[in-house]
Amino acid sequence: MHGVGDAEQRRLEVQAELLGGAAFLPTLRPNMTVLEVGCGPGAMARRVARQIAPGEYVGVDREARYLETAGRAAAADRLTNTRFVRGDAERLEELDLGGPFDGAYCRFVLEHTPAPVVVIRQLAEQVRPGGWICAYEWQNASFVVHPECPTVRRVWSGIDRLQETLEGDCNVAPKLLGMFQEAGLADVRIRADAFAFTNQDDRLRRYVDGAREIIGQTRASLLERDLVGESELAQADGEYAALLDNRAAVVVEVMCCATGVVG
Repeated sequence: MHGVGDAEQRRLEVQAELLGGAAFLPTLRPNMTVLEVGCGPGAMARRVARQIAPGEYVGVDREARYLETAGRAAAADRLTNTRFVRGDAERLEELDLGGPFDGAYCRFVLEHTPAPVVVIRQLAEQVRPGGWICAYEWQNASFVVHPECPTVRRVWSGIDRLQETLEGDCNVAPKLLGMFQEAGLADVRIRADAFAFTNQDDRLRRYVDGAREIIGQTRASLLERDLVGESELAQADGEYAALLDNRAAVVVEVMCCATGVVG
């Protein structure tokens, strides 16, 4: 849905910083081996690799362009404990990943797959007994904005419907508990993380830049499927501009984090 262009890669890097980097993961220690599925251009790769060195980080993604970016960035940071493999999250058994791993995770991946439980099971098969699995997803229903932006909400509702036509699930976050249980994981835990963005610093501008980028990426599909109109897109952009001009503006987003232990 998002594409793999340079603007999207920059958005993913900024998003990682805004949402606390690798802080959502279980404790990372030196000498661990960790697998990430849907690693994209490596926004998490460098953060994780530094914390587990000299242990190995392995990132999997189906987009060759993302993997090239991730590899270049890791090399530029002189990280020698990263490896990137092209493959599908639903067919990890076909790849030579070098496990078993101490932990495996995916971040904003399950919302885009038609078979999230399959992905969770695939992750579990790559992890040693006693190791952990982690998934991190947007809780879209908890989006809060002040002052209220009704057209922004309508546009994002259209994006949610677009995601459904692509066999994704914008409401996967509250289902993670059941999915982890169905996948056979033990000691499943769910946590919610809330992030507030304001004009007291640069965070709201960077958040809005990312939102506008996603709207731009999906614009043609939204219009083609009559999910939103040109006037709504223009009005939503105006509401975003008003937020950035308002010293009291606040946006709150909530993420759900699921963890489980491989038996």
